[in-house]
Amino acid sequence: MNGRKMKGIRNYPDARRAFKGMGPKGEVVQIKKLSPREQRVVNEKLLRAVNEKDLEGVKKAIAGGAEVDARDERGNTPLLIAAITGNFEMIKFLVEKANADVNVYNKAKCTAIDILPKNEKSLPIVAFLRRFGAKTAFELGVRRIC
Repeated sequence: MNGRKMKGIRNYPDARRAFKGMGPKGEVVQIKKLSPREQRVVNEKLLRAVNEKDLEGVKKAIAGGAEVDARDERGNTPLLIAAITGNFEMIKFLVEKANADVNVYNKAKCTAIDILPKNEKSLPIVAFLRRFGAKTAFELGVRRIC
């Protein structure tokens, strides 16, 4: 980087080691690879921020080099954790800006659509995920009922 500013890329304090920025369409772009230890630390920050429903923390963790499809001990990704709580803003950011995989499933073989709370508030989230090609575990042929 050598003191130069790069056009169209946001800097966060955590991004000094693993510089990440936003691409022309607002998607997250990784420029430098982290060591395995550093990767684990930023992934844990991302998962913690999603659990705490901290959207700014999620943005900072991704900008710091966290993998958007990192998994916790149950195999849940940030998208799946956001789906458990029905956090629509977080889901929108992860899918639209961070390019999270909408058809990823956890160790129980449940996708984001399967995990969403079964109520009327989830209908717009399901419609949003469907627009990005999301399917249920049954539709993916992974499991009959989640």
